[in-house]
Amino acid sequence: LLRRDAVEEVGLFDERFFMFCEEADWCRRARDEGWATVYVPAAEVVHVGEATTRSVWSWERTFREQERSHLRFLAKHDGMRAAAAGRMVIGVGYLLRSVVGRSAKRSAYRRTSWWLFSTSLRRLLALEG
Repeated sequence: LLRRDAVEEVGLFDERFFMFCEEADWCRRARDEGWATVYVPAAEVVHVGEATTRSVWSWERTFREQERSHLRFLAKHDGMRAAAAGRMVIGVGYLLRSVVGRSAKRSAYRRTSWWLFSTSLRRLLALEG
């Protein structure tokens, strides 16, 4: 839930984030404008895990879009150096998952790790033309 005054001051979601991290980006921008995020333990949200992506996307596409958004968040708020470090940590994490993770996802983990390192960070984030 967002206060109307906060939305008017902070703006809407950044459309460069596709499905992942858009709310974290908005909260970071709100914090930068002096707004607070409040945790309400009594609030409940029902999230049907993977309901959107499972019916349309492969695991690999889901992982790529999720990690692209994580890295885009880091680049936007903390700079390209932070995004480069994040890419290294995330890529190694996927590589490890390709060895010890759920067998059904291992090949997607391996291909996602490869994808993270297959091109420049700017191209990966689609920050250049």
